[in-house]
Amino acid sequence: MKIFLFILVTFVVLAILIALLFFFEIRTIYEKKNFSNIVYRRLNFLAEDCDYLLLNGVKLNLDPTTNKVTTFHHVLFADKYIYIIQDVFLEGGISGTYEDTYLTIKDKKNEHSAKLNNFLLEQRSNIEMLARKLQIDPEESFLFNIVVYNSDLIVSPNLQRREYCEWFIPLRELIKLIKLSEKDGIKALKKEASKFIFDTLKDSSDTLKSYQNIEYPKVN
Repeated sequence: MKIFLFILVTFVVLAILIALLFFFEIRTIYEKKNFSNIVYRRLNFLAEDCDYLLLNGVKLNLDPTTNKVTTFHHVLFADKYIYIIQDVFLEGGISGTYEDTYLTIKDKKNEHSAKLNNFLLEQRSNIEMLARKLQIDPEESFLFNIVVYNSDLIVSPNLQRREYCEWFIPLRELIKLIKLSEKDGIKALKKEASKFIFDTLKDSSDTLKSYQNIEYPKVN
């Protein structure tokens, strides 16, 4: 009986260790495949809880002289700010500064590296074009530029950014920081103006998607 119990306990312990070993691998694979949906679901929960408006997968042609399509992954219309959010899933570590044209990404073993366009700079430029298209006064800084990344990505201190209206942050901090920003001592956006921007982006995006005849995955 004692031998049987010993074997049973040993088997259970080994099973748990193997499960834990594969759990982190499975979780990484799942997050990599579904990261945009994971971000959306968290934002959607916040939007429903606080009566905010939310758009997902907004596609716009911000420059009428070209056919280039700009994608905003998520746009959250809160009370005091409009948060324009790009989600990025990367493995390993990333370094550089928020003003560098290119960032350096290295794999987990630090054996290989590659250059990536700076997400913050790209989206900052896109938001500036959006503001001009919507005829928003540059002095009215209510458009938030946010790049959110998977929480296990290693980010150099020089790249971590939590400045006014511009963040490069892990997903685990996103909702908390939005809630804190909404406590800023400034006037709330006019509902009519916010709804107008929401409708304009939605209509323009829907028209472009229809024109391109592209089907986008639904978010559950």
